[in-house]
Amino acid sequence: MSTRVVKVVVAAALAIVAGLYLYGFVLNRPEPTSAGTRSGSDGDVRLHISGATIQGLADGVTAWVIEADSVRSGRRGDVTTMDGITHGEIMRDGAPYLTFTAGQGRYTRRNEELALIGGVEFWQEGKPMLRTEQVIWKPAESKAVVPGEAVITTGAGEATVDSLQLDVSADRIHYAGEMLLKLADSKRGVTVTGDNIVFDPTTESFESSGPTTIEFELDE
Repeated sequence: MSTRVVKVVVAAALAIVAGLYLYGFVLNRPEPTSAGTRSGSDGDVRLHISGATIQGLADGVTAWVIEADSVRSGRRGDVTTMDGITHGEIMRDGAPYLTFTAGQGRYTRRNEELALIGGVEFWQEGKPMLRTEQVIWKPAESKAVVPGEAVITTGAGEATVDSLQLDVSADRIHYAGEMLLKLADSKRGVTVTGDNIVFDPTTESFESSGPTTIEFELDE
């Protein structure tokens, strides 16, 4: 069962976290004048903190870390929203696996999932890896799901797919359907269609099982 603990450091008062159920810890704090306060105008917001770092735990192990411009929680604490993610980390075995930025993050306590929304970009070991508009990180399954179009960056060029799943534990990207690879050294493209295509980010190689079609664009 996942561990849920919250610590919010605001000035010298730790008691402000009573009733706030975040999935992680707020590790740093803003200036005292911008500390978390109860909202008087928005009845849905219980706590709002300007400038914070959130650390999410799964089974006592760090699953993700987010630095955001602001963090807010609903009255029931079911959903925690992080706006303006300037730096984030997806963890594997307690160590950073991917870093990312995004417009917003939403942690849902009910299913213990973290959704990244708006201009999501991932890097692996400092190199661009993936960009899309929405990613759902499922720590319990060690899986990141991209339900919409995504662009995978490789040394050969950029590959566009309709959707994908990133298996963090195995370090593999899975997708089915059509992939368009635009070669970096020319204007040509390669279209690969298959039911089960796997991309290895480390070797930047693709493998396909089952019927697969490859179409090459030729220079005229």
